[in-house]
Amino acid sequence: MSLSSQRLARSLTSLSPPPSARLVSSLAPPYAHSTTEPSASLLPPYSHKVDSDSTHAPSTSLSAHHRFFLQRASIPPTGASKVSLHPRIQSLLLSDVGRNELTDLWKATVLNLESSRSRGIQVPQVSFISLSQQVKEESLVRTFLETGVLVVRDVVRDEDVHTWTEQLSEALKERQGRRLNLVVTFWDKSLLSARSHPSVLSANAQMMSAVSGTETEPYILASAAREGIGQSQTSIDVREPWKVEATKSALPSTPLSAQLALTRSSDSVSTVLPSISAAIYATLRPLFVPRRSLLSFYDKSAYLDPANWTLSTTSSAESSDTSLPHLIDSAVPMPQLEPGDILYHHTGLPVHTSFSQVFLPISPLPRDVNTEYVAHQLEAFERGLPPPGQQAQDLVELEMEGSRRDIKTGGGRTAMGYD
Repeated sequence: MSLSSQRLARSLTSLSPPPSARLVSSLAPPYAHSTTEPSASLLPPYSHKVDSDSTHAPSTSLSAHHRFFLQRASIPPTGASKVSLHPRIQSLLLSDVGRNELTDLWKATVLNLESSRSRGIQVPQVSFISLSQQVKEESLVRTFLETGVLVVRDVVRDEDVHTWTEQLSEALKERQGRRLNLVVTFWDKSLLSARSHPSVLSANAQMMSAVSGTETEPYILASAAREGIGQSQTSIDVREPWKVEATKSALPSTPLSAQLALTRSSDSVSTVLPSISAAIYATLRPLFVPRRSLLSFYDKSAYLDPANWTLSTTSSAESSDTSLPHLIDSAVPMPQLEPGDILYHHTGLPVHTSFSQVFLPISPLPRDVNTEYVAHQLEAFERGLPPPGQQAQDLVELEMEGSRRDIKTGGGRTAMGYD
């Protein structure tokens, strides 16, 4: 089992230590031998008894207890390959006018980051019970679009989350000890219940409405529970960062990431710079290189000054250095997330996450641009396979084949693409 799988299992539940070995004071061995008269029978002098309810009871079937599938994915795993430049950036790089526009945008973005840092903006929060009313108010939507992040409190009751984590813990333990480090589940009943929970779907719909300006019931992205906040690598439209775009591939497309907290954090704190400019900066950063290195300055601020940075002249216009120096020491602590809270943030916003807390990614997918991906995701569910792009290994252990009957709410079936 991989280290990440072990940490996830420990985060969900603590396993009881094995019982201590019994101490024996005698020096005699803990066994005895006896002899019997030779028997004329050819039967062995012992017998085995198998309980009728044993999981290893004799069977006439030759099927294995566990099924594996060699999957050659047509969609690369998330984060497995280098992120391609956004088409708008590619077009701007083709002309002097476009390159000048990128340079001007870089300077404005760095100045906006400094402004956000000096104003001390914190991560906004809202309770789920008041989300519907506040989404109708322009101030909350404007704040979210400017900061790129929002915590929605108490979306799911503690009792429901506790039930899910217990079920998920049992499912993971049942898969422990297998070979090939395949301790992961995408379609356990606990995850299906979480993705189809009415409050989760309501929050997703309201937040997608705030981003897109249209009232629709979005699909939902199926993923496995993980330690820390899932960080996607996204090259965004630097002019319109919240734009919902269709893609030519079967990859999911959404500007909005959603993470449902399943446990509490036990130690370190996640941090983020609450500014949509941070997402624009992260997209532009690989294109720019410093004229002079940090060692050339006595003052770090001179190194970070936009005048010290220039658009790369390489053929690909991408630097191998993808660090984010302008964000160092600028992030603020994320509010403590409790089980049942949902963190919404722009997919391009860098989040430095704590790995002591378990989250379930439940990102909403706009319906009009994700039909192809959701069809593949639904097929994977019904075949017991990992969702497209969610599995880094070719060899996967199949889960139970799913059907619409396994999703208990109408909204959940719609979010999975059945209706």
